Amino acid sequence: MTDRELKKRLANSGRFINKHWEEGTPHHPKSIELYKFIAAVDYQNGDSFCFKAGGDGDNGEDLMYYFDIFFE
Repeated sequence: MTDRELKKRLANSGRFINKHWEEGTPHHPKSIELYKFIAAVDYQNGDSFCFKAGGDGDNGEDLMYYFDIFFE
């Protein structure tokens, strides 16, 4: 991904997250898969990030929104 492409995605990230949250859009399947992997590895290695998912505002939910932006 070029810097220009990254900046374009980031410029729209707030609107993307708000829109998906308000509409209840499901996370991208790859976002869920990647989140579960990272959360499991983190948990097995001391749980330094303490990822939680299952409710709006949880750090795991936020991370999946960031992944959604990437995979879109």
